[in-house]
Amino acid sequence: MTKTKGLHYSTTKLFEGEKITVKICLSDDHNNGIQDFGLTAHIYEMQHDHYETVGSGCCHEEILKHWPEFKIFADLHLSDYRGVPMYAVENGFYHIQNYQSGKKTSDSAKAYLRISDEEFAVLSACDDKDILHYQLYALGIVAKWEKEAQEAIQILEDLTGQTFKANSIKNNIAPLSEQTKTLIQSRIDAGYYSPEQIQNRALSAREAKKQKRIAELNAEAQRKIEKIRNELQIRLYVVKSGLSDDNFIYYNHSNTAVFNWKSGSCYDRITQEAFIDFLERVDYSQLPEGIEFKLEEKIETY
Repeated sequence: MTKTKGLHYSTTKLFEGEKITVKICLSDDHNNGIQDFGLTAHIYEMQHDHYETVGSGCCHEEILKHWPEFKIFADLHLSDYRGVPMYAVENGFYHIQNYQSGKKTSDSAKAYLRISDEEFAVLSACDDKDILHYQLYALGIVAKWEKEAQEAIQILEDLTGQTFKANSIKNNIAPLSEQTKTLIQSRIDAGYYSPEQIQNRALSAREAKKQKRIAELNAEAQRKIEKIRNELQIRLYVVKSGLSDDNFIYYNHSNTAVFNWKSGSCYDRITQEAFIDFLERVDYSQLPEGIEFKLEEKIETY
């Protein structure tokens, strides 16, 4: 058989008023250095005398309704040629965290990582990515993924009459370094991953998160209080100087105070002469440092 770095197979079934074309591939169609599996479909319905597209993409439920034998490709969709799910450690840890926090059931993690209840029981206790990465190898899950992929490759080779040639320059999971394996093993031996230690770390993390938020809220409140104090200080100074603050605004973000910012005869306005007189008498030591006063010359509207 011809060797190829990309296997592509397509088949179509016609039903009453409907046509479905399924495509199976194992290739680097995205040019990202990873040869991965894909199972997609185009679904058409007869409209008068021609077919119109009514659905496309990974319509796995519809595909498996008519091609149950393609389930292995649905399971491996977006997995690399070794059967490893996309971003196995990162996305796997995300699903496990959702389970640990009660946001999701175990189903999403088990489906994504294609693991059994027994394997999930171990992985669900992982509280960091390193131990999850370690356990994926230690439990034989990575080896199981590769076995599934080899089975799927054989099926796809039989369907296409070609032989797959792997040339990926990247994979969805990297082997653990000896340094990381040694670190994880030392932590296991020291009881770092015991239920008690995991619970203690979780409690510490929650407390740290709470204290961080408390500090953020206090800091935000202080900023708001400072803004209020600044504006009060400035308005009091303007009023005590004999001017009205009815048509006056202070922009805290630019530390700029503007007279006559609103137009219209119903608002008090100060003259250019009064503004200049005010500027000549300003005692900046009683005001926020760097403040600038401006006079807005707007056209009166009636």
